[in-house]
Amino acid sequence: MFLFLLLSAAFALSVDDEQQMLRIEAQRLHPKTLAPYLKHDDPQTRARAARALGRLRTAGSLSPLGRLIYDTAPAVREEAAFALGQTFGSERDLLLAWEEETEPTVKARICEALGKQGTDQAVSVLLTSLQQQTTFLRPPLEAEAAAIALGRLSTRDVAAARQALVVDALIRQLSRHDVRTRRAAAFALARGRHQQLTKHQKEAISKRIAREGDPDTRAFLVKSIGSVMGEEEWIDELLSEAIVDPDAGVRIAALRAGTKAGWSGVEIGLEDLHIGVKREAVRSVATVSGLNHRALLLPYITAGANMEAEEAFRATGDPRLILAEDAIVALDSQERLSLLMEPNELLQKDRPDRIRAAAARGQRDSATLAAIALNDPSGSTRVAAADGMVTHYGSEALPLLEARDPVVATIVAEWLIENPDPSKESKLVQLLAEPNRNKLSGAADMMAVAAQALTVLYDGAPPIIRKPDPRLNEALKTHLSHPNRQVRQSIGVLAAVVGLETSAVVVKDASYDLASIRDIQGARLLTSRGEVIMDLLPEHAPITVDNFAKLAESGYFDGLSLHRAIPDFVVQGGDPRGDGTGGPGWAIPDEINLLAYEEGAVGMALSGPDTGGSQWFVTLGPQPHLNGEYTIFGRIIEGLPSLHEIIPGDKIYSITIERRGQNTHSD
Repeated sequence: MFLFLLLSAAFALSVDDEQQMLRIEAQRLHPKTLAPYLKHDDPQTRARAARALGRLRTAGSLSPLGRLIYDTAPAVREEAAFALGQTFGSERDLLLAWEEETEPTVKARICEALGKQGTDQAVSVLLTSLQQQTTFLRPPLEAEAAAIALGRLSTRDVAAARQALVVDALIRQLSRHDVRTRRAAAFALARGRHQQLTKHQKEAISKRIAREGDPDTRAFLVKSIGSVMGEEEWIDELLSEAIVDPDAGVRIAALRAGTKAGWSGVEIGLEDLHIGVKREAVRSVATVSGLNHRALLLPYITAGANMEAEEAFRATGDPRLILAEDAIVALDSQERLSLLMEPNELLQKDRPDRIRAAAARGQRDSATLAAIALNDPSGSTRVAAADGMVTHYGSEALPLLEARDPVVATIVAEWLIENPDPSKESKLVQLLAEPNRNKLSGAADMMAVAAQALTVLYDGAPPIIRKPDPRLNEALKTHLSHPNRQVRQSIGVLAAVVGLETSAVVVKDASYDLASIRDIQGARLLTSRGEVIMDLLPEHAPITVDNFAKLAESGYFDGLSLHRAIPDFVVQGGDPRGDGTGGPGWAIPDEINLLAYEEGAVGMALSGPDTGGSQWFVTLGPQPHLNGEYTIFGRIIEGLPSLHEIIPGDKIYSITIERRGQNTHSD
């Protein structure tokens, strides 16, 4: 034993090496900078280097990962397989490695990676892995991963993953003893959106729903029937049972499946006492044709679209305001709101901001939308109006580039990326050149998008504009070292297109003290629905944990709303604007890791690669499709039931960070 400990100490990942690899990740340096660690004697060091290669997400990582996937240490091969799943063009390496791999944990990671990077060629391999047998000493990790991968291939529209033989193979997994594989197979069936099922397949799904003790598996199976065509009697029978299931998640799944199937029984959900089910029912009723929308939904709008309901919501969390908002948004999405009432009635100044924002989406008068987008005091209402302008009027929205709100300008600039207009060059340059507006919340996205729209104008054969605006170079120089990585990247591309020398520009990324970060243990969140306790995971996502802790300790989150709450999916917060578009003014690199999005996982919200800032979310059930897509940096260990009761607009009163050496929640 002493000799073993001695050897372990001799070959261990050093703090200096890990600190250096973290710097390489954070600055997104070339994969060659990791070369010294790829051949290190210590397998922990090689595994950490494999993780870093995956996080770089570049073609330059393929060759070294293709070697590490055959490393002698299973832990290295596992990290290499996961990293190949993060790297485009890796399918061939993964298929070859699958043939030779014998370690179940590694083979499971290969299957997982094929779900992200595979094509039709991967399906036969995954079907083979799906047959892995269960033993006491060898849990079916490979079979579970293969099922999830087949579901993800379906989501990516890989045709072979939707074949009848795949459906049959997944249905056979529903009779397994281990719940995780059954749940994974049910997830894959739900993701497949299968329009046709055989009599045998329908019978098997019906029996499994009736016998299944795991509510998550039942919910996935119920979701799987929503896309089936021409089976109204069968669907009605199953959904009528599911809509009264003891588990709220299954009832929500019944409503979502019923919405897809056009099932009139969704109105049953309006009587449900669970707020998440009732909210889902409001949206479902608005979507399904043939129902009396006026009789069923107008009472919700009437009850919640007033200041009294807003005051009750703020005082006691009364959900009437949110149910009214849900009804308005859902009806508008189906072009039905104007059939029930005049949207302008809901735009009056004495209406709650949430109601006015919802109603702005239903407004079809361009002059009214433009005035709201430019001048309304509510940010969420301005954004809703700008979305409406771009969606319904296209080029008529271009004057909104001058909006004081950076998010409004961003929405219009995004339209110009797909619809370039040389007459707006000057306005786009102005978005980069105005220092006062560039300090506002949302300005980073505005500058990044403006740079992308200008790149379209200048980069072509021939270019739309040959001679750039004379103010451009000075604006570009100002932002080449911007703290937001997305801004730097967009500005850098534009600078290269117009021939601006950038090699002398040195960007100083934030430095990270691993020893200090590892002292961060958890967080206590005091919300309007009660206390929630979170374990933080600096060993898996040090930069993300450090960023979250610093924001929390500065009081950044205090008083912010949990602005997004989707029943049985996620609760999201951390936006200073409260409309889903805000952030702290900087972005951190992604730290995608091996962890899975089970119920209670805490992830970093993104608007694209490496765009995390202050918005984070908690999953309210297993969400395998999010694995490897968003950084997991924590998990909820107490208070999860209260998160299921969250409705949009509930508050975060405070977040207290717990560090090693302090009294923690485990004391």
